[in-house]
Amino acid sequence: MRRLIGSIIGLVFGAAYGFFATLMTGGGHGNFLWIMMFFPTIFGLLVFPVIGFIAADLKPKIYKVFFVLVMLFHYVGIPIQLFSQKGLISGTALAWAREPEGVLFCAAVYLSTQGVIWAILFEVCW
Repeated sequence: MRRLIGSIIGLVFGAAYGFFATLMTGGGHGNFLWIMMFFPTIFGLLVFPVIGFIAADLKPKIYKVFFVLVMLFHYVGIPIQLFSQKGLISGTALAWAREPEGVLFCAAVYLSTQGVIWAILFEVCW
């Protein structure tokens, strides 16, 4: 049951984050930095329920290893997506100039949730 709840939380987070990331692009007509964080791999929205499923119970060692591998896969996918899109970095500067609060909001949401899931892992490991 915990894993199902973790998956649902991951799905809800992914959908909400995707919604806000889409708003940051101007509905698809602007900067795609946060969309790249939302779709860091070819699996897109499925990454977040998988992370929630794994993070729901990290006591077995295999789940700890799998969690770290999924997160590394997620992190490796981000720069690949970022640098494969021409003009993405300049678009980020433009988004910052137009609406720095929105950029900071998306960054805070992404980074705080990353902190929470890593804290879960470290709590279990220590």
